[in-house]
Amino acid sequence: MNICRQNLSLFSWTDDFLASPHFSKATSRIYSTGLLSFKQWCKIHDVSMPVEQDILQFRAWLLGQYRISTAQTYLATVKLFFSWLGKRHLYQDVATDVQGIKVNRTVPMRDYLDTRHVRMLLNRLSKRAAKTGALKDLRNYAMILLTLTCGLRVSEVARLDVDDLYWSSGTYCLSVHGKGRDGKSDAINVPENVAMSVFQWLETQSSFWKKGPMFVSLGRTNTGGRLCPRTVSQIVKQALRESGFDSPRLTAHSLRHSAVTLALLGGATLQEAQQFARHSRLETTQIYAHNLEMLKNPCSRLVADMALGKKASIKRHPQVR
Repeated sequence: MNICRQNLSLFSWTDDFLASPHFSKATSRIYSTGLLSFKQWCKIHDVSMPVEQDILQFRAWLLGQYRISTAQTYLATVKLFFSWLGKRHLYQDVATDVQGIKVNRTVPMRDYLDTRHVRMLLNRLSKRAAKTGALKDLRNYAMILLTLTCGLRVSEVARLDVDDLYWSSGTYCLSVHGKGRDGKSDAINVPENVAMSVFQWLETQSSFWKKGPMFVSLGRTNTGGRLCPRTVSQIVKQALRESGFDSPRLTAHSLRHSAVTLALLGGATLQEAQQFARHSRLETTQIYAHNLEMLKNPCSRLVADMALGKKASIKRHPQVR
């Protein structure tokens, strides 16, 4: 193989790699962050022409530096980058034999809100919107209510347009641009009271009568523009914090996790929950059911009762209500 190893920096090819039409904007951002991490590591360790041993050391560094899910993503990005370079004879694929990082997919990485906590969150948002009448509060309540009840991903929320919510066959429906889809091919039925909250927000916007983003920015620099996924995540995270749920395991994605989990607790079958969550594989939905079974497992309590000679008392963390 004629490997090009001139004085050209290895990372001068990253823009070409990230410009692949196979990557979504969100994927490109994640890959960019992963490559930046590798670039910084190379700089710190004075590595200009990485070999397999360097990739192995980077792998070990990732495991000590980040959460395992983040480390897995960053290493996978680097492996993919070197594979891309190798196929184009730009650099030898020195990462091909480096083992990826395995993540236990039988346990969700996010917590969920139970029924009581969901009501606390929504009641607080609803009362605030009714009290202030502020556009921001009306938007946040409608957006979080829709996200939670329909089990939406953050990216799906950001992509919603006004005309994605419509009436059909006796129910309100929501067209969703799902994960890995080329367009808005998924449809979710929306409870009427949820749809009314969204319409109440939309009626405050001129975009209600034309096609445009369903949830828009109200800031000075992007007024009326589409909210990006990161901003949606920040809005949800702030609402969680202000409601007393300040945990690193509670994020915007926790609303989707809560929706699927509460559906199962409410009596939905695995197949119904799979369709609701728009999981391509039933095994993904089974992770939620498996987690519920683990939480209900009485063994640790039984052992504690026997070991302590009495029923173990539960002391709640001060941040948990």
